[in-house]
Amino acid sequence: LRLRSSDRNTAGIVGAGGAAYGRAARRGVVAFDAIDDARFGHADEFRCVDLRARRLFVRRTRLLCRKCGAGLGFGYDDRGQDGARPPRYDIKIRALQPLAADDDHHHHGDAAAPPTSDA
Repeated sequence: LRLRSSDRNTAGIVGAGGAAYGRAARRGVVAFDAIDDARFGHADEFRCVDLRARRLFVRRTRLLCRKCGAGLGFGYDDRGQDGARPPRYDIKIRALQPLAADDDHHHHGDAAAPPTSDA
């Protein structure tokens, strides 16, 4: 997957007291602003959403392991006509495992962002 810590979406960690980050963690995902799209299989989905979410329809792309087809997360491109909102990607935490810098042999669970903290 070759995800990088520098591509993580950290806005929810600092803004709004970390509420968005907490929701994402409870859902078991890590948010990214960018991914190497070529490393994922894709399956487009279209679904209806609760009116309280202020959206009637959501388009999302299920991100899949290219080798085994396992679901790794979702990509959302809600730019609309004005293009103001960048795409975002929610990757399942359980799909993330650190990858040694010299290791190019991996399956869907072996290619994630390097650890983000020294703790």
